[in-house]
Amino acid sequence: MREINRIEFVDNSQEERLQDFQRDFPCTTSRVHLDAYVRPYVPWHWHKAAELFYVAQGSIQYNTPKGSVIFPAGSGGFVNSAILHSTEHRGEEPCVQLLHLFDPTTFLCGDLGSRIEKKYILPLILSTQVEMLCFFPDGDRSDALLNELWESFEIDPNEWGYELLLREKLSRIWLQIFAMARPQMKIVPEREQTFDRVKRMMAYIHAHYMEAISVGSLAAAAFCSQRECYRAFHSCLHMTPNEYLRSYRLQMARQKLLRGDDTLTAIAHDCGFGSSSYFSKAFHKAYGCTPKEFRNTSRRLAE
Repeated sequence: MREINRIEFVDNSQEERLQDFQRDFPCTTSRVHLDAYVRPYVPWHWHKAAELFYVAQGSIQYNTPKGSVIFPAGSGGFVNSAILHSTEHRGEEPCVQLLHLFDPTTFLCGDLGSRIEKKYILPLILSTQVEMLCFFPDGDRSDALLNELWESFEIDPNEWGYELLLREKLSRIWLQIFAMARPQMKIVPEREQTFDRVKRMMAYIHAHYMEAISVGSLAAAAFCSQRECYRAFHSCLHMTPNEYLRSYRLQMARQKLLRGDDTLTAIAHDCGFGSSSYFSKAFHKAYGCTPKEFRNTSRRLAE
């Protein structure tokens, strides 16, 4: 099980890059130390893979377009394919999350177009109403599911038959999730259209964040009005377009601070900030330290 303390994205998108995702085994299992991230927060992202997680220690807050849920130790959940979400470390104690990311259409079905795919996979992953399901100990159905989820992380990758054992376990868990989600399985075209618009506007920001970006240019990228631009960002990300733009610019600036020796003035310019003073002020407000302090501290920790 690989250890994770950072997230990487596919170029010009907010799609997470799944480093160990192999075509011949489309499933990756990880132990995530969220409190060890540079900031105990994973920004808004999405991935085609379905996500199953178990909170082994501490508490995690998951945010989706529909709202936020806090998961304490001993609980778990499911995030559907292609759903925008972010996570935050809550509390003071260390935070450890066990995570499966897998492509249900190939990992569980075998052949595309199979009866299993049509009957048990596509109805769930195509349902935009099912963003996330929560599993909390309740002495009933969720307890059984949480036990199976925990057991899935205990399967030894070095054990003979690991791939089949894991697929069998995730298939059993998927069937329980499918049963829980059936009441919500309705495709809502309007909601789906809003997601697509936000993804287009996010992609535009990722490609042009170093330039001056107006709400009008964002709206044009998604073929919608400025009013719809604001509504879509608020509905899906619970923030304004400008707040998301500033957040993304700060993420890019943080990467430059970690990876190079560019001056703060150069980084501010390259990331679309009007001045180094505004950049420093925005950075301090977001991360609680100046860019220079962040760079110096990060380098000391890396030595």
